[in-house]
Amino acid sequence: MKPSCNTQSCSVESSAQSCSQTPADCLNEASNCPIEGATQMWANSFAQAMCQAQTEILKKKIVQAWGPMMEQAADGMMETMGALWAEKIAEIKVAEAKASFQQRLRNLWLDEKKK
Repeated sequence: MKPSCNTQSCSVESSAQSCSQTPADCLNEASNCPIEGATQMWANSFAQAMCQAQTEILKKKIVQAWGPMMEQAADGMMETMGALWAEKIAEIKVAEAKASFQQRLRNLWLDEKKK
């Protein structure tokens, strides 16, 4: 059996079975020895933490190196999305006005008293 655990779920693979359960269940089923299961969980947690730490370090360096350019790009994206948003709102208003006119016209044509 080869356990693969993380903080949310685990997967124990063998030729006969596979499970996807909580870490506590993973500890119970990962091996006959809970120490081996706990060791595997710690190793997986360490790998996740290392990856998160590396990501945070890189994020800081990216902002330091390219932050001003990225800020300008973000400003450009905001302007573009703002224009697209306004266009969609205008399309909705036009569609609503058209539907309103058509409803008023329908009411005029179908109302016997106004003929």
